[in-house]
Amino acid sequence: MPEPIDDGSDSESEPPQAPPSDAEAQLAGLSDEVLDLIRGSSELPGTFVENIESAGDDPAQSFVKYNDDVAVPVVGTGSFRISLDESNAVGLRLEGAAGQAKVLGNWGISYGGDASSIVTFPQEAILETFTIVESDQSPRRYSMALDLPEGYRLVLADNSGAAIVDGEGFPSIFIDAPLAVDADGTAVDLALQVDGEQLVLDVNHQNDKYTYPIVADPVWYYFGRGFQVNHAEFEYCKYPSRYRICFIAFSESRSALSLTQRYFSGRSLHNGAGDAFRHCYWSAAMTIRISHSKAREFGDMHETTPGQPTIEKTMDQRNNGIGRSVGTRVRSLHGRVLYRAEVDCLHKADNGDLWIIGSDGRLRLGA
Repeated sequence: MPEPIDDGSDSESEPPQAPPSDAEAQLAGLSDEVLDLIRGSSELPGTFVENIESAGDDPAQSFVKYNDDVAVPVVGTGSFRISLDESNAVGLRLEGAAGQAKVLGNWGISYGGDASSIVTFPQEAILETFTIVESDQSPRRYSMALDLPEGYRLVLADNSGAAIVDGEGFPSIFIDAPLAVDADGTAVDLALQVDGEQLVLDVNHQNDKYTYPIVADPVWYYFGRGFQVNHAEFEYCKYPSRYRICFIAFSESRSALSLTQRYFSGRSLHNGAGDAFRHCYWSAAMTIRISHSKAREFGDMHETTPGQPTIEKTMDQRNNGIGRSVGTRVRSLHGRVLYRAEVDCLHKADNGDLWIIGSDGRLRLGA
């Protein structure tokens, strides 16, 4: 069986770190739980880090490609650019951020200015922005200005998040309900508001019960170029109460595909063990992060794509069901549940406990 990619939380040795930046020094007093929240579990691409650190003579005009969908400003006065499709992109500017981008170890970037900001990329098709509230003299209102393409608008979602939707009301970017914690890990009162094309965080921190610094996010989910949904998914996801469900489902779909390509590059990714693993893990992750019933609903809806052969639909639905069972089992365990689901689905794929379509064209259990 291929060795699963660990998230590093139990590693015996830490990877090489860049010299501490001002932002790292500022966060030195935070609890491990808060630092884990900020750092996420992914690493910055090496070429991205090198480009940031070797910016041109005029960094104010420089952007660095993070992946096919996101460009990052070299200085905080610039805007992040998140692609919606081949011709449209959203600009995102962090209020008060002005300094040149600094690499934080291998897990994020920071900007100085009137309000220190940290941006991490915890998972594919996700970025997370953190604003650092330094003291009781810091403001309570923090804005993120958006530059939207024609026909797009920023709206509040029913579940305390927000979304950027197109002219048909379909969300292209979802901003999850934010949270804020102080240096001791205590939750801080926080509200999300929409003011035209500005997303506003109202951090109610100016009282005596919090320890500084305070960090406040939100998480930004995006589709990116080339990501497609079928008609049933399109109609389902147009309702504000379902924005979060849809973006978690699509995010975990991309994660499942990425893991499949990593583990099964030498095997069949269509109707074979890799395909089976992908559906197992995707459904397990949805079960863990959303619910068993929503994972089933979304998994079934995904199989309504016109032209899909019945035998392939049956294979996918059976592996989805196994994945939901995996998710139900591991989500009751303590810690690293997504990693446990990953390992469990890998074992099932290698042990022949998932459904595949054999070379004879028949549906069977097998590796």
